[in-house]
Amino acid sequence: MSTTRTKDTTRDLLDQVSYYLLVGQEGRCYTAGWRKPHSDWKLRCVDSLLSDGKGTELVEEVRKSCERYAVDTRCRAHVLAICAKNGDLETIKAAHEALPAVCESSHDLLAFVRFSEQLSRAKGSTGWGRAQRKAVSRWYLNKSAKDLADECSSRPSDDGWSHRDVLRLAHVKSKDVGTAVVIRFLVKGFESTRKEFATDETLDDVTQILEHLKVLDVMKRTKDENEAVFLVEKHSLGFDGVPNGLKKSAEVWRCLISGLPLKRLLVHLRRFAQLGFLAQNSCVLPLVLEQLKNENRIAESKIHPVDVYIAMKKYDDLGKSNTGRPSKKRPNPNVVDALNSLLVATMKYVPSTGKRYLVVVDVRNTMVHGKVFGCHYLIPAVATALLLLPLLYVEDDVTVAAFGARDLTVLDVNRGMSLSEVTKRMRETPMGGVNCARPMIWAEQQKKSFDIFLIFTDNQTKVVDVKPADALNRYRTTMNLPRSRLVVCALSALRFNLAAADDSGMLDIAGFDVHVPHVIREFATA
Repeated sequence: MSTTRTKDTTRDLLDQVSYYLLVGQEGRCYTAGWRKPHSDWKLRCVDSLLSDGKGTELVEEVRKSCERYAVDTRCRAHVLAICAKNGDLETIKAAHEALPAVCESSHDLLAFVRFSEQLSRAKGSTGWGRAQRKAVSRWYLNKSAKDLADECSSRPSDDGWSHRDVLRLAHVKSKDVGTAVVIRFLVKGFESTRKEFATDETLDDVTQILEHLKVLDVMKRTKDENEAVFLVEKHSLGFDGVPNGLKKSAEVWRCLISGLPLKRLLVHLRRFAQLGFLAQNSCVLPLVLEQLKNENRIAESKIHPVDVYIAMKKYDDLGKSNTGRPSKKRPNPNVVDALNSLLVATMKYVPSTGKRYLVVVDVRNTMVHGKVFGCHYLIPAVATALLLLPLLYVEDDVTVAAFGARDLTVLDVNRGMSLSEVTKRMRETPMGGVNCARPMIWAEQQKKSFDIFLIFTDNQTKVVDVKPADALNRYRTTMNLPRSRLVVCALSALRFNLAAADDSGMLDIAGFDVHVPHVIREFATA
């Protein structure tokens, strides 16, 4: 009996850790747009697992999370640092062995170093023992010389730490000459490295690395846009390798855009417009339009329609002014058309979960006239449609209903409809009060099988008669569907609490941001 209880408790705690690694917050409510410094967190689930001697299982859970989406990847570094500093000997060993795989980017490595130092300082230690030095050294030594140079040069410092500091404290030394050249470059700079390694007997591989490091060093220091363009074109340098001062140059962007991920291009779209790069006579405009219409790039990018719509709204804001007068900069109609086409194109590339959905929406006036917490570019009705339409495109079994005047009202919506048509259909539906337990009760009465119940409302989450958790458990039992899950999205709420603390199949989402579609998908497929 006790064995079963211990096993269940361990699984529940690991589920809580998995949730933290996904959204960066403890509990069962994801608050969109809200981040708390990781160092302030006391992770009860992690502490409980370590005190129960389940540290190796905890490290394995962190490893598995690398295959899934994460709102903030530094959460993995945070949990791994706790394991490395507060675990038993086996846990400490497992955490250090997992470091290169879990903290793949320099961003995450430097976060791990910061968390480790904070945890060690609380114990009166520096934290730089032999085990940590070896683990950090492996991160640097496991990469090829060129990859190491590119990764560390693009982000030389973060979280209050630099690679120069870390390399010195970890005493990193390499038997591979090429890697040793890069380490010297990161610690001492290019001139010192050249004097040390550029001799008549230098190997060809070392010569190539030195030439690459020289390019990175020149690019970091140059202020000449013609020189920057030459280096980018000849050596295929990426966005991160270009100094910020040169990112106002149309010629530099002309070279960078073809290699820029589509999601990053959308982020910079408003900046392009402010710099005049999207004017009709700009050399950048044709390249931007080509990328926005490139079907292969769209399929590879796996961006969500939410990303596109928010980029559209930000770009559209160019035509507005705080004074009420027309702005001098107006959106380019060609870009607007390309973004509208991209919005539709991305619908069909959202990954399918293969689940059966019942999506129930609030159709009261507040969904049209209210505001979305965490994303002022959206209203609740549009945010709902942005999540609903991709489901209709890629999932085979989606039932859509509204909280009607008397009971749930099935909505006639389909994948061929536009955002405005979906929101119009919502407005035309007779409105009723929101009862978050009603979808499960209705599905049970109709004898319909669903894996995911997805509810969208503004902030109406008050329990009416039956608790949603009780309705969900009764539905699971009656329909013999123990893995059915419930997600409640209160788009205008700052925080609420409907999900049962001990039920890993319930999730509350307060507000909305670009991470919400991915959080829902990961939760649905967990």
